[in-house]
Amino acid sequence: MKILLFAALLFFTSCKDKVTVQDVLIIDCSNHNVDPPPLSIVNNENQNRLMCVWTEGSTENATLSILNDSIYYVEDNLMVPYHISGDSIKIIFPTHTYNGQFAFEKDTLVLIDAYGSSKYWPFRN
Repeated sequence: MKILLFAALLFFTSCKDKVTVQDVLIIDCSNHNVDPPPLSIVNNENQNRLMCVWTEGSTENATLSILNDSIYYVEDNLMVPYHISGDSIKIIFPTHTYNGQFAFEKDTLVLIDAYGSSKYWPFRN
């Protein structure tokens, strides 16, 4: 483990350009080889498409960052856990639980619940 950590540290310190976690996340979510059919329902095989920095487009900032087991809401400085089952998503906030479905329209993330839908685009600064 120490060798792996040292190798990673050596790699990132030897890069000519400064690489940040946000850069890696943005590169990752813009590196999809094949566009799915419009409004494709997500399954476990492409669940990793969720892991990205997303914006709803209402401000110049990112809205949220979806990690492996949690979602970080930028404006609220809030990290909350979430769970995926098929195309269903459950987000556990301190005051309530969001239950909905998610899908993709090309590179757009669509969250759908009983009240309607919300769209998010990969954040690029």
